[in-house]
Amino acid sequence: MPKISDTARPLKIGSSMMNPAPTIAANPEQGLAMAFTTVMLAGLFQILFGIFKLGRFVTLMPYTVVSGFMTGIGFILIIIQLPPLLGHAAPAGGVLGSLGNGGRLGSTRRAYGLGIATDVLAVFKASS
Repeated sequence: MPKISDTARPLKIGSSMMNPAPTIAANPEQGLAMAFTTVMLAGLFQILFGIFKLGRFVTLMPYTVVSGFMTGIGFILIIIQLPPLLGHAAPAGGVLGSLGNGGRLGSTRRAYGLGIATDVLAVFKASS
């Protein structure tokens, strides 16, 4: 019987149950079906939230919390896109992989990636 202070075990069991990656890796042909099911369930939940008018509870969330959450997501997106912006292949490991490879970004550069990024930023700048 786990002690009250032994919270790592239930959290590990719960997080491993929520991670579908091993299932998709074992059965790659089911990946599309799982993605489709996930999208359909998300749409069903949104329809149900609309029917039951649960959107009114969003106003109970403080602006600072929403702003901080969106800022964090933006920061994560920027960190993930930095290596491709500088002409490198995206490192494995997501955000932590990008942060871990930050010191090696100047060593091998692919000029076409940096060129495309520069052109896109120039177009954005010119259109605003």
